[in-house]
Order: sequence, then structure tokens, then C-alpha cells
Amino acid sequence: MRVLAGVVCALLVAALLPLRAQESAAPRGSLPSGFRKLGLSDQQRLQVLQVRAHYRAEADRLRQQLAGLQAKERAEVLAILTDGQRARLRELRGGVEAPPDRAASAVKPAPAEKAAPAPVPAQGKGPAGGD
Repeated sequence: MRVLAGVVCALLVAALLPLRAQESAAPRGSLPSGFRKLGLSDQQRLQVLQVRAHYRAEADRLRQQLAGLQAKERAEVLAILTDGQRARLRELRGGVEAPPDRAASAVKPAPAEKAAPAPVPAQGKGPAGGD
């Protein structure tokens, strides 16, 4: 009896696997804004989803490539610094190695380093030379 139940379960699983594969073969995602109201055929819907999946994969690949380039840039920029400068940079960043392009926003100058606010021009007086 147990053998029969095992065989039935195996047959069910074997029958359902191709259906599962078909589901996963269909591109996933959503249609662009407003496309649901266009009355697309199933074929058109599938084509739109396939195109979007293709470009999503390409964009992911480019994002990974960009991340690699940014890491390479960061390493080259840090290699220019002396050991003392790298240590000071780590100290300024609170021990965190942030990317150089984000360092400016991550490191806040000490109060003594802040620039004085720009003077506000008097009303009614424009720059020399007039408009």
C-alpha cells in the first residue's frame, strides 16, 4: 500500500513539473503604465514582458559592471594617498572605508573649517554693470 502511494505521488510530481517549468519560462514582471488598458493579446503581452525582461537583465549586467568600475576607481584613488593620509581618511570617516565620491557627503567639516556664509546683497542694488 505504501509503495502504491509512493508511486502515485511520484507520478503526480512528474506530471506537475512540466507545468511548473512552463510557468517559470514565461517572463515575469509587469506591463508599463497604461498597457493593461490597451487590450493586448496574450501574444503581445508575452512579447512586451520578454522585451522588458531582456532589458532588465542588460541593465543588471551594466549595474554590476559599473559597480566593478567604481571599486577599481576607489582602489586607484586610495593608492595615490600615503599611508598617513589613508589613516587620516579612515579616521575622518569614523573607521569606514566609504567610496571617494561619497566621502564629501559622509565627512562633515569641523566647525572651525566651515566657510562663512555668503553675504546677502542689499535690496535694490544689483551686480555692477546692471541688467
